[in-house]
Amino acid sequence: MIPIRTYIYKRKHRSGAVSWMVRWKDQKTGLWKAITGGRTQDEAKIIEMRARDALLKGEDPGPTKYAEPLLVKDVIEQFYKGPRYLTVSIGWQKEFQQKLEKVLLPQFGECLFSDLTREKLLNFYINLKKTHKLTNQTIRYYHYLLCLLGDLYTEQVSDSENLVRKIKDFSKLFPLASSSRDINFLTCEEINKLLKEASRSISPLLYPFIKFLAHTGLRRSEALNLKWIDIDINAGFIHIRKSKGGKARIIPLEKEALEAIKDLSRTNEFVFTTKDGKKYYKDSFLKPLKRAVKRAGIIKRVDLHTLRHSYGSNKIRQGWGLKKVSMILGHSDIGITSKIYTHLLDGDLKVRDDFTFDRNIDLNNSFNVEESTNMSQMTADFRKKLEKIPFKILNKNYIQIVVNEAIKLHLEENNQIQSDSPKPSKNYGPATLMLRRYQEDPSNLNQTHYSDLRKNSDFNDLTNLQGSAPGRARTCDLQIRSLTL
Repeated sequence: MIPIRTYIYKRKHRSGAVSWMVRWKDQKTGLWKAITGGRTQDEAKIIEMRARDALLKGEDPGPTKYAEPLLVKDVIEQFYKGPRYLTVSIGWQKEFQQKLEKVLLPQFGECLFSDLTREKLLNFYINLKKTHKLTNQTIRYYHYLLCLLGDLYTEQVSDSENLVRKIKDFSKLFPLASSSRDINFLTCEEINKLLKEASRSISPLLYPFIKFLAHTGLRRSEALNLKWIDIDINAGFIHIRKSKGGKARIIPLEKEALEAIKDLSRTNEFVFTTKDGKKYYKDSFLKPLKRAVKRAGIIKRVDLHTLRHSYGSNKIRQGWGLKKVSMILGHSDIGITSKIYTHLLDGDLKVRDDFTFDRNIDLNNSFNVEESTNMSQMTADFRKKLEKIPFKILNKNYIQIVVNEAIKLHLEENNQIQSDSPKPSKNYGPATLMLRRYQEDPSNLNQTHYSDLRKNSDFNDLTNLQGSAPGRARTCDLQIRSLTL
């Protein structure tokens, strides 16, 4: 007797798409056979399990072939039993059921699937747009569902084709419009203002709840479903067992997030509960949050999901990689993270203005952004200095001089150079020397001095100062130069 053998594997197509296959050994011939297992590994595992059950019963695991065309309602019944439906979360299953049973079944339930021609489908989509006032995005979702039903139909009916996917100009007829909803995020300063006002709220859990969201990046539902057993304080991790995508993940437990929940009662199973031990409704914190936002003077549109966007955006601004942020936020694809968060930083001058120095920093090593001064002050000082310079002597070489001196003075004024380090030598580089000559007597800036500047116009002379930070000085230099182009 031939042993039952099955396995799944990934298949790459010429178009670049990837699908999963299920392979088994035929019990009669001993030959290997394969069928499509779906787009994901989870779908393929369900198909493999069914294939093993069929082999144990002595049946052929291949798809059931019907000689006659099927009705749309029959295809929908088969869809509910298929892996594409069973592998999605409960929320998506409800979305599928609502659109299939309330819209598609009344419209096409008694029709043969082979009768869904291009003309009939386009009339259906246009009717949805005009009569029901649906957006193109919603219409595209109905088209996607019909495409899935068509794929299932072609697997079960011999010599059939998916007519729905043959509508090649569908994307041109119903283009996906850009979102009219702005994706806002709060800076660290705005989050601190919001938390200050939230601490004064009559809602006792508003402050710990929004502070926890702002420092974990969790979705509202994930935080409300979080249990105490899911928080590993010793290891410093949070286990998210119930998420939007249905997949579990582990995220780091930051100090601020731990401080937010340390005073909460642990007599209940869930972290955020009422006095009676019941979970909060998903919109319970919305009105108190709106009032706190108004008192804080924040004019942006802010809701609970804004705190999640703020977490992701601020982490990217701090230099975290997209892959790391994507894994913590629980995105199924890094492209989602890139699409949502990268465009928030595109052209955002606050990213550079908020890039700050630590007061007590070792300038030759890494820096800390928690206690810092604002680089925008340095830029403002540089602008004021430029206003006092005669235009006829203003050139790139002289700007280089002013940059050197402005950064040096900024570091000294803010005690950036450690007091226990030796004082900078008075033997400054050529650029700093030329600046002193000009400050003493503008006529000293002659052609010879210009020649010296051109030879030594790079920024390396600042590195001769003991206790300076060349890398950070160059960062300041690039920012200031961008403002003078």
